[in-house]
Amino acid sequence: MDSKLARARQVLAVAESRLGIVSANRQADFSDAYSVPSFWEAVLPHGLLRRGVLSVEGSFSGGIALAGCASQAGAWVISIGRDGDDPSFLLDSGIDLERFAYVDAREDVSARVVSVATSGFGVVMLGDMPLSDRERSVLLSQALAHDCLIIAPHWKRASAGVQCRLLGVSGISGGEGHISHVNYEMSSRYGSARMSFTRTGWEGAATQAQLRLVEVA
Repeated sequence: MDSKLARARQVLAVAESRLGIVSANRQADFSDAYSVPSFWEAVLPHGLLRRGVLSVEGSFSGGIALAGCASQAGAWVISIGRDGDDPSFLLDSGIDLERFAYVDAREDVSARVVSVATSGFGVVMLGDMPLSDRERSVLLSQALAHDCLIIAPHWKRASAGVQCRLLGVSGISGGEGHISHVNYEMSSRYGSARMSFTRTGWEGAATQAQLRLVEVA
């Protein structure tokens, strides 16, 4: 019965994709979600969606960190329309650059390019592209049908959403020293957590509670 239900949902997603609609009652499916580190659990207690759209508000660093979680589980990741992402930041965030592709921000990058990517990649990271509501609806349906997660900024009617707020940096005192931690607060409908990006990747805030924080206005 479960396999028949899953097949029926897949057929529905394909039909919606062709029509460019998304059912109003479609809910996020966490049944086979990607695992996340323990310091993300307050924000994503059910794990990271494997399909659909994750909207990121604020700093996109949170989206890259979550793409790294999927990459560590074996997903292929593509970045479309995003300029300025440092390869070392991607790598330290957990993205395997041997399973990574990149399409820079050009005027001819369109919804069609994103559509093709959803059928070949497990995660599609998007820049702030000028997509119409209908294009967003079609891409959401295609992501659901193709077991792809689109991570994008400011996406209306996304499957799920997170907010990433830059708090400041640690390691500098009196204008001297070196930045050792970039500190963030991540939040969602479920809860929030503080975490940091360090020289060795992402970690929970508890491990750096004694470091001096220089706030970012």
